[in-house]
Amino acid sequence: MGPGCENICDATHGTQSPMNSGNCLCDGCYTGKGCNIECDGHGKCVNGACQCKVGWRGSKCEVPGCPGNETDCTQHGVCNTALHECVCTPGMW
Repeated sequence: MGPGCENICDATHGTQSPMNSGNCLCDGCYTGKGCNIECDGHGKCVNGACQCKVGWRGSKCEVPGCPGNETDCTQHGVCNTALHECVCTPGMW
């Protein structure tokens, strides 16, 4: 793909559609210009679905999260997605 054929659309995880368009449509767990990044680099594909590493969420592990419940820090704090850590509610540890 690309003007100089410099980009590859990984035929295992993507399909160029329409042909010679430069658009690579990714399958299931894959992302990236050439569909060559598994679970956005933050997880593993298991049975066609991404299992995200701690601190990541989303269908392709593309959304920063936090330990605990990933979004609400086990209902005892607020998630600072930039740092991937919980800020606990006063009185919680």
